[in-house]
Amino acid sequence: MNSQNAAQKLAVELTALAKAATPGPWTIDGDYINEYGHVLHSYITNGRKGGGRIASTFVNCLVKTNEQCRANAAFIAKANPAAILALIAENERLSAEEQEAADLCDRLSGLLRSTAIEVRGPEDPLKRHGFHDLPSRVKVVVAGRDQLKAFAAEMISASFEGGSFDGGDIQDIAVKHGLLRIERREDECGEGCACREYGFPAECYRKTPILDTNAENSAPLFTINDNVAQDREEKNV
Repeated sequence: MNSQNAAQKLAVELTALAKAATPGPWTIDGDYINEYGHVLHSYITNGRKGGGRIASTFVNCLVKTNEQCRANAAFIAKANPAAILALIAENERLSAEEQEAADLCDRLSGLLRSTAIEVRGPEDPLKRHGFHDLPSRVKVVVAGRDQLKAFAAEMISASFEGGSFDGGDIQDIAVKHGLLRIERREDECGEGCACREYGFPAECYRKTPILDTNAENSAPLFTINDNVAQDREEKNV
């Protein structure tokens, strides 16, 4: 039997004994002193009006002093049925609060775990997600959401005002709000490089991590070389 089960069993036993015993309050009621001035008994009485003595403590080979005999009587009086039942009730209340707190911790742990999975992706079966960097990751997600909202708001606002956009305009707005980044290339970035047909140097529009978690390896969305850039500038003028 573990300590928790033993404590629960003791609480049940004490509750039954307290309910069967003489109701409190209990109090000490003097001593019986022999002709030599030594305490032989210390009395415990029911504190109610017309109560009467219900127990006594003794001096013997284990209880060797008057003070200890009286202390035993005082302890018994304080550990009366009402006091025992009050202690058990308080213990049960605290145990219920502890269980409630444990349940809340379990729910919060599950919420953190699911949030970590949403932010980082599925867990490795052999490695649990930690939560130490979750606040900073959530801030990144929130910042990305705000950038997407700002991009959408500018596009919709301009459309309500009767504006029209070509691909270059949309890309420039996306760069403004951090959805795309411009990378200037002097040579090919790999076998699938789309820039080679435009010539070098060239500016490539690439997705940022907000749009592409593998942004570093993503292919350019659009590429312009110096001649195309000049044409765009003249058009805007």
